[in-house]
Amino acid sequence: MESVISILNGHSINDVLVGGGFVVRDGKLIGVDEGELIEKLYDVIPEIHEKLNNIVR
Repeated sequence: MESVISILNGHSINDVLVGGGFVVRDGKLIGVDEGELIEKLYDVIPEIHEKLNNIVR
């Protein structure tokens, strides 16, 4: 299985199941408000950036 996964990329994935439910279906994120997700990501980006800088130093 690892060798199959190693040659794939994000464009190769159509469906993703988590806990028995679809998270991605036909290449589209479902069950998640993408706008809300993006807002939450923008909120945590500074914290992630800071933590990554501390690791590199």
